[in-house]
Amino acid sequence: MAAIPNIGGRGERVTNSVCMHDAPNSSEAILEEGVQFIAMADATVTLARGAAASGQTQLRSNILIVNPQSSGNSEALLFPSAANIRGPYTVVNIGTKAIAVQNSAGVLKLYIPAGEVGIVVSNGSAIYGYLAPQADRPSYTNRIGERFALRWIAGQRGKPSLNADIQNAAEGTRMIADPDFEVIGTNMTSALCTFNAEGGITLTTAGADGDEAILQPHQDANQTAWKQVTWGTDQETVWECLLKTGANITNAIIWAGLKLTSAEAKGTDNDAVYVRYEDDVSGGVWEVEDSIGGVDVVTNTGLAVAVSTKYRIKIVIGADRIARVYINGALVRTTAALTNATDLIPYIGVAADGAAAAKAITIYGQDISRTAG
Repeated sequence: MAAIPNIGGRGERVTNSVCMHDAPNSSEAILEEGVQFIAMADATVTLARGAAASGQTQLRSNILIVNPQSSGNSEALLFPSAANIRGPYTVVNIGTKAIAVQNSAGVLKLYIPAGEVGIVVSNGSAIYGYLAPQADRPSYTNRIGERFALRWIAGQRGKPSLNADIQNAAEGTRMIADPDFEVIGTNMTSALCTFNAEGGITLTTAGADGDEAILQPHQDANQTAWKQVTWGTDQETVWECLLKTGANITNAIIWAGLKLTSAEAKGTDNDAVYVRYEDDVSGGVWEVEDSIGGVDVVTNTGLAVAVSTKYRIKIVIGADRIARVYINGALVRTTAALTNATDLIPYIGVAADGAAAAKAITIYGQDISRTAG
C-alpha cells in the first residue's frame, strides 16, 4: 500500500457550546469531547467533508460513534472520496447490527460487526479499512458478541486430508490431518492437498478429465463446529473465503460458497448461494448461482477470472434472508429472499473439465458466523 499521508490528522475541535440537541440534522450529533455520534436510523448514511448536500451527513470528527439501528443484517456507511479524507478515522459500532463501511463509489472496504471498532485511512487515491485488534478495543466492547463465529486459517492446524486419515491408527497420518476440514472429489487423495510455501493449502486434481478436489467440513459426528453448527438462511449467516487461482485455468471449473451438496454443476441443489467459474461459459467470468426452492438464477458478474490471482468471496445473508455476494469487495449479486430455515454448508472446489491436465487452487482461509441461538 502506498504511504498514507497525514496519518496523525485530527478532526476539528468542537466547543462546549455544541451539544447533542444542536445537531444540524436528525442523523448525527457532536458530543462535547469532539466525538461525532451518528444514528443511522436503519438507512444508508453518506458522509461529506465540508458542506453536506441534501441527504448527506457532514463528517466533523475523526472519532465516530455509530449506531446502525438496522432491521436487517447491516447498514452502509459511505465515506467521502479518498482525496478528501484526513484520517485515520475510528468507527465504533455501538449497535446490535453490523456496519458496512464503503468508499464513495459504494465498494465495501470494511465490515464492522456489532460492538467492534474499525479504522479507516486513505493514501489520497483509495481508502482502506482495518478491524481494530482485540487489545486495542475499549473495554466496553470487549465482550461476547451476539454472533457465533468461526475462523479457519488454512494449514494452521494441519493439512486437510481424506476423512479416514483423522482416525488412522498411524500417528504420522492422524496427527497431521486438519481437524476441521477434509478433502473429497473424484480421484482425490490426501497427497493432492499440500501446504503452500507462501501460506495456505493447495488443492490439485489428479490429472484426468473430470477429476475434482473439494474442501468440505469434516463429516464425522462431533469432530468440528463447522459441521455440527447449523448455518441457516434464517440466522443472518455470513461466510467469506480467500482463494487464489492456479497458473492454468483453461478447461477448469472453480466454485465456492454455501450449498447443500459439494457438486459444482449448476441446478444441483434446491437451495444454494455460490460463485462459479468455467472457462468456456459466459466468456470465463465469475458467475453467481442462487437457488431458492428449486428455482435457479445465474448472474453474470462481468468479472473475468485471471490466472494466479487472489479472490475474496463473501456472502452476507440478512435478517430478511436476502443474500448479498461480494467479490473483492464489489457487490456482484443481491438475491431474492432465500428459502426460510435452510441450513447450508461451505464448499470450495476445483475440477478439470474437458482436458486431462491437473488444475489447482490455493485456499488461505475461511470465516463463518451466524446469530447465536
